[in-house]
Amino acid sequence: MATYQLFVNGREVVTQTDDEQPTIGASLQSVRVAYVEPRELRFMYYGDDDVLGAEVQLYVDGVVRFDGQVLERQRAKNFGKPHQCVAFGLEEKLNDVRLTDPDSGYPTWRFADESMSDALSALFASDFGEQLRAIGISGALLAASSDMIPATSIRSGGFADALEQIANAIPGFVWLVDPSTKQVVLIDVYNAPTMTIGTSSSIVKDHAITESLRDRYTAVTLMGVSEAELALAATAIYPAWNSELESVWTGEQARALTSNNGAVGGMADVYRKYSCRHVLDNIVDTQPVTLVQEVVQYGGDSRFYVVEVEQVDLTNGYIWAKQPMIQPAISNRAAARNMRIAGKSRPASGVYLRYYRLGSSARPGFRQPLSGYAGTAFTSYNVQRAKIIHEASNDNITSQRAKRMLDANCDTVYEGTVTIGGDVPSRLWNLGHRINVSYPGVVTGYENMRAILTSFTHDFRQRQTVLELSSNRSPFAGQGVD
Repeated sequence: MATYQLFVNGREVVTQTDDEQPTIGASLQSVRVAYVEPRELRFMYYGDDDVLGAEVQLYVDGVVRFDGQVLERQRAKNFGKPHQCVAFGLEEKLNDVRLTDPDSGYPTWRFADESMSDALSALFASDFGEQLRAIGISGALLAASSDMIPATSIRSGGFADALEQIANAIPGFVWLVDPSTKQVVLIDVYNAPTMTIGTSSSIVKDHAITESLRDRYTAVTLMGVSEAELALAATAIYPAWNSELESVWTGEQARALTSNNGAVGGMADVYRKYSCRHVLDNIVDTQPVTLVQEVVQYGGDSRFYVVEVEQVDLTNGYIWAKQPMIQPAISNRAAARNMRIAGKSRPASGVYLRYYRLGSSARPGFRQPLSGYAGTAFTSYNVQRAKIIHEASNDNITSQRAKRMLDANCDTVYEGTVTIGGDVPSRLWNLGHRINVSYPGVVTGYENMRAILTSFTHDFRQRQTVLELSSNRSPFAGQGVD
């Protein structure tokens, strides 16, 4: 039987795993491990101190298998002891590291046709790496993949969102945090090692597996993007200055700052700095851009005026006007007065960016297999159904990628659970395996199903673990899947 040690705020507490009711310490209930989601540890706590918010570590045979924080507590009905506590792993904190601009809220991190290893190395080498180490993440176990991540920006802004985009860029990859090393680990579940569980073994307590042909596709077509053709486009762009400075802004300050060409930052940005990050991936940076200000007249009609540009930063997605763009006043005298009074001016009704983007033309495609259909859903059950996948880059229209996408969809799906007795096998604590199940004297297909171990839940009191399995590889097929 495994040896368990539970630490609460750095102090080891007496730990039990059976049905006896201790008067001190803690009684372990269950632990759940899954990809992407925070690890979850449940235990009953008999101490007198308030453990809500406490840091918790669980050692199993001397190895840290859980590291996190108590975020939920349910008091006993009589408000005595014990408290039922739920602690969540380090994954819970990952989105506290925000990869967004604090003023504008737009993403500040982009990937640009680089490998998964290079993308992770760059993140941990940046200032964000320091923030990650501050919440307990020491680094990343880099995946051995030569596939390139297409150029893209972080959509939601958190580090967990960034990991999701990195993993989704290449078929088969998922991530979790290893509490024993405090590293982010990216795992290729398509090629994970296999482990066979025999149902005749005394370790197997129960098993329930379902076979399915739903949503199976036995042919795949990759569709690329249009070839490059320049086309003129326009879009609204948005303020990127510190809005709190508007209340103290005056025209005299602006003139003093902008008289030095190229002045940026702080007060110099007010009414001049705009963000075009939302269209950054569409702008052809070798072509000129134009600023246009909308002026709403008193009859309600709008007029549009080209505004002189001071500075363009298409690396980070910002553009500065030569002069502040503000709403016009009812008269020249009123305009002059407003410019002298702090906080009296207002931003322009609308500011637009004219830029060049790549237009549409013929789109390349590739089918796998070249003709006919493939997979066990076809060979065993004659499923003939094609799937179309839209790729972000024509570099991804390859036979290798098409085959990996087909492999994700073309076989009969085996899903279900296997319950095993005893302690969690040490090699399964970070998942990273595919599971076969063999039945003595019976050929079922389960003995070679290579179902991905997607999660497990271990019950400490029952000393049994429920393994959740699925051979459906399409959820891990990555971006570009319709």
